[in-house]
Amino acid sequence: TLRVQYRMHEEIMRCTNEFYEGKLTCGLSKEKQMEIKQHGFTIVKKDSGGTARMSGTELITPNQHAVWIDSTFDRNGHYCSEQRPLTTTSRRNEREVRIARQLIDDFNEQIGQRKEEVPENLWSGDHMLRHLDPEGRLAVGFITFYADQKNAFREIANEGDSWARMRTRWPNLTVQADTVDRFQGGERPII
Repeated sequence: TLRVQYRMHEEIMRCTNEFYEGKLTCGLSKEKQMEIKQHGFTIVKKDSGGTARMSGTELITPNQHAVWIDSTFDRNGHYCSEQRPLTTTSRRNEREVRIARQLIDDFNEQIGQRKEEVPENLWSGDHMLRHLDPEGRLAVGFITFYADQKNAFREIANEGDSWARMRTRWPNLTVQADTVDRFQGGERPII
């Protein structure tokens, strides 16, 4: 049984630790986490709609690596329940996908801005840019428990376009959406 992990920042690990009965620990020192797990992003809520968080609230910062966002209500205060197709036990939450799309848009924009600010020969030392692939894209994962949520991601976040065309929507990212089971063992700088 896994007891010590080295892949994720300790704050993110705490989000999943209940599945390990609270026994999972981070094998990286605080200093090592600051060195290799720092991301450099600041994601700010743009308006007051949809959640109790107000406009201007910092959701992700260089010192905050995980955030829980309540997707229960839409921007107008209407309840957004999970939907379940009649022919399967899978589920989808379209509000959750729309929130994820906005966050991914923000990551894409910040990577693009940072690439303009930092000379390419310095990217490997930059917190935000050091994980870019040879094409200058950052790998991002959208992980869900349900196959229908993965389908909703393609339909909504990518506006029904093919997975390959997602590269056009987010030119600074390589986004992979999949189920927990299919993603098992995978690793991305942003999940």
